[in-house]
Amino acid sequence: LYKSKTKELFKSLKFLGLKKSDETFDKWSNDKFEYYQVESDIEEGQSYEVIAPYWMYDGEVFERGLVRPK
Repeated sequence: LYKSKTKELFKSLKFLGLKKSDETFDKWSNDKFEYYQVESDIEEGQSYEVIAPYWMYDGEVFERGLVRPK
């Protein structure tokens, strides 16, 4: 029941303009702190893996994602 209701909620939020990032891997830069929380220390230029995506609404970060260094 909860899974079904959650899908409906996300479908509604996407319809209203909430967007999920689609990154999976990338190189870290300090401006990414606006979009992601970091699981452990990470340095500029280091590769990272996305654990949870960030969400945007109306051009602003609605919820930060989570990354970990590779």
